[in-house]
Amino acid sequence: MIALLKDYCNSICPLSNEALNAILEFSETKTFAAEEYILKPKQTANYAYFVADGLVRSYYLKNDEEITTKFLPQGSFITSIFSFYSRMPGNEFIKTITPATLVGLHMIIFKSYIINFLRLIF
Repeated sequence: MIALLKDYCNSICPLSNEALNAILEFSETKTFAAEEYILKPKQTANYAYFVADGLVRSYYLKNDEEITTKFLPQGSFITSIFSFYSRMPGNEFIKTITPATLVGLHMIIFKSYIINFLRLIF
């Protein structure tokens, strides 16, 4: 599970072992049953999750019909992008389809890493 997350991170931007270990240190691993909600409308997304195992679906309601926006298998990241970055409640449901193990990074930690990363570049 951890190796999969490290491989994913390195595929986007190679990171030192120190940086990867720091991310893992502040990550939270959570397990969810099948058909369990991770996020519902009117909630603010505080975590970005890496799908370490399982299958997750995101959708919203339009005229009482479920409109699927994404299916996210193992090796994907999931959050409500609007809510996570705006810090406002969204209208999206995020729900597991199968039992799932997710590795979450809280928004505060995420922002801290981005700011520190940008300082290193510029």
